[in-house]
Amino acid sequence: MKTKTYDFRKFMRNEHKKEVKPPIMSLIPVATAPLWSGVVVSAESATEASIQTKMMSAFDPLLQLIQGIAYPVALSVILAGGLFVIIGNKEKGFDMISKSAMGYMLITVLPMIFDVLVSAMKGVV
Repeated sequence: MKTKTYDFRKFMRNEHKKEVKPPIMSLIPVATAPLWSGVVVSAESATEASIQTKMMSAFDPLLQLIQGIAYPVALSVILAGGLFVIIGNKEKGFDMISKSAMGYMLITVLPMIFDVLVSAMKGVV
């Protein structure tokens, strides 16, 4: 792709806009769009589906990062809970073990639950 450079003074005075020619051929489909309304509706639904897919997949890297960090953190908390049990503080040790196990399970299962909710809501709307 070829890049254009403009003189700074022309750019600040908006003189660069005079050199840019507006596209004519790309406006033809927009002008004739009311003639094929059925195609426009299907294009809108396809656009909505693609936007929804993009929004659903936008958080995938963050979810994978959290799920990747959850295992070592839960393992270290479980090990610390085991040490508390060995030292003699059974209540705190078992509390740490159970809470870390529940937290790890929630972090692992929640994306699947939200996928089920999203697919259920597709039928409602």
